[in-house]
Amino acid sequence: NDTGYVFGGVDANGALSELWAYYPETNQWVQKSSMPAEARYAAAAVEGWNYGIVATGMLASGMPTKEAWKYFPATDLWEEMNHVPGPSRPRAVALQDGSGMLIAGGADSTGTALDDVWSYPVWFETGQYYARPDLPAPRYEMKGGSHYVMAVVGGADSDTTFHDDAWTGYSGAWTSLPPFPGGPRRGGVGAGIEASNNWDNTFFFGLGLDEDLTRHNDWWKLD
Repeated sequence: NDTGYVFGGVDANGALSELWAYYPETNQWVQKSSMPAEARYAAAAVEGWNYGIVATGMLASGMPTKEAWKYFPATDLWEEMNHVPGPSRPRAVALQDGSGMLIAGGADSTGTALDDVWSYPVWFETGQYYARPDLPAPRYEMKGGSHYVMAVVGGADSDTTFHDDAWTGYSGAWTSLPPFPGGPRRGGVGAGIEASNNWDNTFFFGLGLDEDLTRHNDWWKLD
């Protein structure tokens, strides 16, 4: 409903469980109810039907988690969901496809990159997750788009090996998109813009770290 949300992360004192809403029409930030669970960062988040989903991440205790939570803006309440299958993981990427949430990749407790993909249907909820085709290669810290903009870009498979490849998952399997022109990158920012009443959707990507750990401020558009 034209509102943006920022959850979790890390400040000078450690991991956070805070949730903030941004209202563009009034240019105001409003603090909402914190998640009623251990603080975390490197979580994956996506829009559901009338709620948001925050899944996986790294807990303040230093342990990865497979927890998933719903947040309901209308009531400012949180509700725990069934856990995401597979290993506990931070640094996964979440997308919204035609049926609901996709959560893909990330790193396990040893830092090994993962390639599994799980779907949680939000339109016809069963409470269960369903396996989808794996990513073409293991990745963590990829970034993705939004509903109808099914793109994931960049990421790493180790602390020293970053990537510039890009994939889309529209067809139920992953297919290649043009590589990111800015070069290998992890921890960037991705944003999908859905055009009204047509299919002229656009994906934006940039920022992040390269293999020399240089921080970038570039910004690119993929039609």
